[in-house]
Amino acid sequence: MSNHSGFIMTEAFVGIALVMLVVGIACVQVRAYHYACIRQHISLFALVWHELQQRAMVSNAPQEMILDEKGHRYYVDGQWHDLPSLIRFGFLSAAKGPPSHPTTLLSSAITFPQKKVTCFPDGTIQAGTVYLVDDRKSCMYALTSGISAVSFLRKYRYDGAWYGF
Repeated sequence: MSNHSGFIMTEAFVGIALVMLVVGIACVQVRAYHYACIRQHISLFALVWHELQQRAMVSNAPQEMILDEKGHRYYVDGQWHDLPSLIRFGFLSAAKGPPSHPTTLLSSAITFPQKKVTCFPDGTIQAGTVYLVDDRKSCMYALTSGISAVSFLRKYRYDGAWYGF
């Protein structure tokens, strides 16, 4: 009888170990999904800003994207677009910015004046940064428009320090 009880206890431990392994793999996949989703949205913002830049040059009129930090949405082409439910405008509490020269603690998820990304007819994009985090605040990305005569966009990922991608 005692051998049979030991066998059942061993089976229980093996079963628990397998369940924990599956849960561990699933958690890693969910985290990877969050990183991929934020990274894709940063790339989407970069594409929209490039399109607005081109449109401003062709139409000879400034083009804007309005960012609603509290509502987690943005306005472009006469329409509001909500961020996906697991993405938010935000930043991690210990992060410093701007990503190219992190010297001060972040205080706002959007550094563009009046929370607007403006593309001008001369091809420049107003300088500023947009920070995105996942809903659990476990990962953060940023898209920056630098200060220069020729506008350039840079994408960054934050893991205790900023890394361009």
